[in-house]
Amino acid sequence: MKRLCQILCFCLLLLITCSACADMDVYFLNVGQGDATVVICDGEAMVVDGGPAAKSSFVYRWVREHTDFVRYLVATHPHEDHIGGIAAVLNAVPVDLLLTPVEKYASPSFDAMIRYADRQGTVVMVPEEGDVFALGGAEVTVVHCWPEAWTVNDMCICLRISYGDTSLLLMADAEYISEYMILDAGFEIRSQVLKVGHHGSSTSSTMTFLREVHPEAAVISCGAGNTYGHPDSMVLEYLEKLDTKVYRTDTMGTVCAHSNGSWFWFETEKDTDTGRSVMPVDDGKTEEKPYYVGNRNTKKFHKSSCPSVTEMKEKNKVVFASRDEAVDSGYAPCGRCRP
Repeated sequence: MKRLCQILCFCLLLLITCSACADMDVYFLNVGQGDATVVICDGEAMVVDGGPAAKSSFVYRWVREHTDFVRYLVATHPHEDHIGGIAAVLNAVPVDLLLTPVEKYASPSFDAMIRYADRQGTVVMVPEEGDVFALGGAEVTVVHCWPEAWTVNDMCICLRISYGDTSLLLMADAEYISEYMILDAGFEIRSQVLKVGHHGSSTSSTMTFLREVHPEAAVISCGAGNTYGHPDSMVLEYLEKLDTKVYRTDTMGTVCAHSNGSWFWFETEKDTDTGRSVMPVDDGKTEEKPYYVGNRNTKKFHKSSCPSVTEMKEKNKVVFASRDEAVDSGYAPCGRCRP
């Protein structure tokens, strides 16, 4: 009887221990041709990139629904498809620290990001390779950050996150040279999950690098029918040779990787062989702060819901968090939606 009680107590302790560490969720949001990843570990949140400006409303709602505070907000590099929605994150919830590879960059999205960080008192910092910080029970290591890179993609902040015996590597848009730099630096990069670099482009994911990471699963964030041909067939072939299971936001929608500290399992938004929805249906009823979209060519600004916004070229869009900001920036209201 005593032995049975000991066994039962041990099983109960094991169950409690497993439950305590079963608490890291990594959401690879479906933001079309762009990148936005949210890591929630032991109640603490980190957002890595915010997708393009056109997805600001979606990112705003998603962040508001899943957390009330972001400890770390990472702008991996200044391209619009990664930082266009970061101003929306800064408007959605308080943010403690903003990490960026550069403090200055000539683009409206970057200016908006810095402006809203300043408004809420968010600390802005350029990290160094080898920096380590905690997110709940997870450890986050900066394995790459190259502010002086001659291409914007290679400026990228790349992160390895370890939680218990599990780990994942987020490669942003880093290309070949960055991969070789990471290998040369000697960082631990072997990871069960890889966020594939540059949307699965042929400019990233050398076989040499993939062999070192040796991921069991890989996530590719890209837009359905994108004009870049992402993901590249060669990259998919490399991953197949490594027997790596591939998850894609263009075909599966938002992808979520869950970790209990011992292994990962996946759920996807769309109906696939891996399971059920990980994201509530957006019925448009969620309360959100309004935002406005300006057209750099016409110098007019619109409600985000205005049909003119969908007709506008991405390169001409600039996002304003308030009507006053749009007016102060020299933009006139649209006569169609009357913002």
